[in-house]
Amino acid sequence: MDYLLSILTEEILEIIRDQTNLYAIQEHERRLGGKVVRMASCNWKPTTVEEIKTFITIHILMGIHTLPDLRHYWSSDNLLGVPAVANLINKTWFKKLTENVHCNDNTKAVPRGEAGYDRLHKLQPAIDALNSSLKEVYIPSSVMAVDGTIQGPFIDEAVHADETSQAWIQSLVPGCLQN
Repeated sequence: MDYLLSILTEEILEIIRDQTNLYAIQEHERRLGGKVVRMASCNWKPTTVEEIKTFITIHILMGIHTLPDLRHYWSSDNLLGVPAVANLINKTWFKKLTENVHCNDNTKAVPRGEAGYDRLHKLQPAIDALNSSLKEVYIPSSVMAVDGTIQGPFIDEAVHADETSQAWIQSLVPGCLQN
């Protein structure tokens, strides 16, 4: 957990807290404007960094201890309930956080198809902060293998192990391609 918190810095957690609170307020104002929105924005109380840490911790726990339905984590049934989750946060607040958690202001997003559109807009502040903290925390070993082709859902074309990708890899992990 210490390693995770060294990556998820206070800055990242504050970004998530601030943007989550902002989104909940924006949704509540839209509701007051006569538009239909999710009920989670109603009765919102500002979240804290500690609640965001708890929220992330519970998601990690849920990945380890999987149950068929979210409500089962708070069940009073001894076979289903997970007291560690139920003791940390109540189900209603967890659902409100789930429906409102954000890392960036939607009102600043450039629409798809327009110049400057960013597919990762919603996550960009957290990505930038994570990149910064990883450069400080992660120290690669002297022996590192990099696959010749890197593909992923956010890369339109395969990146091949040529000068361009070597420069890209070098920017991610300085010193990793030196002989």
